[in-house]
Amino acid sequence: MGKGKRSNEVKSNITDPDTAKMTTSKGTIQGYNGVAAVDKKHQVIIDAQVFGEGQEHRTL
Repeated sequence: MGKGKRSNEVKSNITDPDTAKMTTSKGTIQGYNGVAAVDKKHQVIIDAQVFGEGQEHRTL
């Protein structure tokens, strides 16, 4: 149950709890956010990670 003014039931994905709810132009979807680090000069992917968070603020 939620806390504060809204005590509605908190919705979550019991199949894959690591996913995140992300707001897009087409509505809210549940999934992962991918980030890749690349070497522009040599055109090589150095690292790629997938996160279950909608925003990249804490991942970078």
